[in-house]
Amino acid sequence: MGRTLKINGLKVTDATKSIILHVTQRDIANAKKKDQAECAAAVACRRQLGASEVRVHLGRTYVRFNGEWKRYITSYALRDELIAFDRGGEFMAGDYTLVKMQPSRQWERKYRKNLKNRRVRKQLITRQPRRHVAANVRPVGIYA
Repeated sequence: MGRTLKINGLKVTDATKSIILHVTQRDIANAKKKDQAECAAAVACRRQLGASEVRVHLGRTYVRFNGEWKRYITSYALRDELIAFDRGGEFMAGDYTLVKMQPSRQWERKYRKNLKNRRVRKQLITRQPRRHVAANVRPVGIYA
């Protein structure tokens, strides 16, 4: 019916529960800058949740469990730490939240709703978003 978000052929579903991520000094020591799969948050997520793969982006975090990806919102506190770390600063150990997807931010629901309303679809095409893009940090993660 509608498009489905996929990463490497595996379906992505929205998370229904938030997670508190405990980032330790060991996670930070094993981390790599500007790498969404090997940053301190990704290392902590694999350790804490037992996930097979994790990709932490500035806006979203994708966690793979048993052949399926779960999508979370990257909290503002974690986003700020990622930007500082990618730019050569220090990542601070502590607790960070991976927020469950809210209904208004669900990709499939938004896509289906906008397909039905021609006026809204036209506005989405003509409207140019105004937002600040953080420079000199990890690449943006967009999957199809």
